[in-house]
Amino acid sequence: MAVITVKGTGRVSAAPDEIVLTLAVEGRDKQYDAAVSKADEESAALLRAVTDAGFPEDELKTMNYQVRTEYEGVRDADGNYRNEFSAYVCRYDLKLAFPLNIEKLRELLSGISSCGAKPELYIRFGLHDPEAMREALLQETADNARRKAEVLAKAAGAKLGALVSINYHVTDREFYSASSYAEEASMDSGAPRMMAKNAAMGRFVPDDIDASDEASFTWELV
Repeated sequence: MAVITVKGTGRVSAAPDEIVLTLAVEGRDKQYDAAVSKADEESAALLRAVTDAGFPEDELKTMNYQVRTEYEGVRDADGNYRNEFSAYVCRYDLKLAFPLNIEKLRELLSGISSCGAKPELYIRFGLHDPEAMREALLQETADNARRKAEVLAKAAGAKLGALVSINYHVTDREFYSASSYAEEASMDSGAPRMMAKNAAMGRFVPDDIDASDEASFTWELV
């Protein structure tokens, strides 16, 4: 049985429709209870900022909660180094996703900057329904492979028969725009603060999300 194997390549683009904020806060202390309490206070302050911006309380998701110990190297009387306990660290990793709205994002960032918490913060622009893009990508990959196979088969004086196999490596991919968004920060009493929410707002449109994929298809030749 004669066969033909072709690698199909798919490329699709989509405009982002969702803003995803990931935030992390920590409490650090030599006493376990104090470290947990500090982290809880930071997390509660973020939650207040989120609800004050008009989001339901349960929209701020906890992605990870961790308590770990930290050690530091110290030199003993003999000049040797050893690890010595320095602190408990309690950390919350949080996530907030909402429909693409730059003005709403700006309002939220202003609230976070003045809530008293000092989170690590990362902003991405993604898709509320990434499955639709995954399906479109797979469809384009399959269509591309078949077009190539039909051209090659015709050039060889044959036609495509039954599909024999598909070789595809499934990946747990995420779809985000390459665009980044950051507010200017100034130092106020030692703490970074975002620009006031009533400051002039320039036009900001995140770039499309681009994705590609590939798979190998084998057909009979008849």
